[in-house]
Amino acid sequence: MSDQPQRSAAEKAQIATQISGLEQQVAQRDTAIRSLEQQVSIAKGRKREPLEAQLSAAREERTALIQEANTLRAELGMPMVIPSSSSQMPGPQGAVAPASAPKKRGWLFKAAMGLLALVVLCGVINALTGNDNTTSTATQPTSAALAVDEPAPTEVVVEPAAGEAVAPTEAVEPTVAPTEAIAPTEAPAPTDVPPTEAPAAASVLEVGQTGELDGLKVTLNEVKVVEGTDFFKPDDGQQFVVVDVTFENTGTQDENISSMLQMEMRDDSGQAYGVDLGAMSAGGGKSPEGAIPPGDKLRGQVGYAVPVDAAGLRWLFKNAFSSGRITFNAQP
Repeated sequence: MSDQPQRSAAEKAQIATQISGLEQQVAQRDTAIRSLEQQVSIAKGRKREPLEAQLSAAREERTALIQEANTLRAELGMPMVIPSSSSQMPGPQGAVAPASAPKKRGWLFKAAMGLLALVVLCGVINALTGNDNTTSTATQPTSAALAVDEPAPTEVVVEPAAGEAVAPTEAVEPTVAPTEAIAPTEAPAPTDVPPTEAPAAASVLEVGQTGELDGLKVTLNEVKVVEGTDFFKPDDGQQFVVVDVTFENTGTQDENISSMLQMEMRDDSGQAYGVDLGAMSAGGGKSPEGAIPPGDKLRGQVGYAVPVDAAGLRWLFKNAFSSGRITFNAQP
């Protein structure tokens, strides 16, 4: 009794379909192997090594596919296929086509080969014992084979005979007339240049306006006072002020934004106020942080805790690596 599990007709049909698919993949590998074999046969040097590696991999894949198909054939009780060279492709039923037997040579072919060998032998003997004229004629190279680049003709100098006077050569007059001396130009009279005025101090922008600094456009969208929450409340005498700001990268490289390093609030006394996490949490927004790719924008909210009676509040955005800055009027 066979140890193979009993399979339904549907299961057998499914396995047969899988076997057919594997045989198609084997046929594809055979085509690739033949192509690679031709390329390897004509390749030279470094180009040959990668082709040989591809050929080896294709052969291994072909063998693995055949083994997988054999496993499925065993489940159906079909004959196995022995992996061989790519020239022997499995047939439709999984059998390997036998290699064609070499054709027998007839007596006419053997006689022709013997006659050809005799002619070649006579030619060799004649070349060894022939006269000098034949040898010289046969071995004399053609004019085309001896063609070489001719040297450039040398210049021949004819010396005068003894006692013969040699006429002196006439001096060649210069063809270019001497240039006339250029009269020096008079220096222009100095003109009175009014002194340039010192640049005016950077203006303070208003809410809704846009400033530009080192490839960044900065727009202050809004300034507002926010109430505290159950967890975050301003200290007595202080209030939470939140600014809403948008950054746009107009440069060609990423620009990094840091609220801690580049942003601050100041009042008219010069007192600076840093970012307050409680104010930012109470505002419910998200601080603008991180890199901005070229052409992109980043919007966020930054909070500060400032005295209630602080006057002349201004919000500043600074370049972390230079003295450049943009100033906005931020009085809520």
